[in-house]
Amino acid sequence: MRFHAAKLLLLLFTLAAGVSLLRPAVAAPTVFDDTSALYAKSCAACHGGDGRGQTTKGKRLNATDFTSAKWKAKAGEAKLIRSITNGQGAMPDFKKTYDAEQIKALAAYVRNF
Repeated sequence: MRFHAAKLLLLLFTLAAGVSLLRPAVAAPTVFDDTSALYAKSCAACHGGDGRGQTTKGKRLNATDFTSAKWKAKAGEAKLIRSITNGQGAMPDFKKTYDAEQIKALAAYVRNF
């Protein structure tokens, strides 16, 4: 009897905690996942999926290589945020495309290449 009571308590606790026994839990998207999608949508065509700027369009437009140590040394967060917000050179501005949090996340994302 005690064994069945323990199983019942475990089941009730599991259900109360919001865990489904019928389907696996799905992880919520992370900020990285969301930012990765923003980068893929708006940046990768020129800067490439690897951030090196070696796409056909990136080579033509002389896109920044985000993996360059020289670039990383001079590209602070504030400068990146301004560049993404207002555009720079051939790069368009994204101030109407993304909110301030998304732009800040993109700046951090490209610094991690």
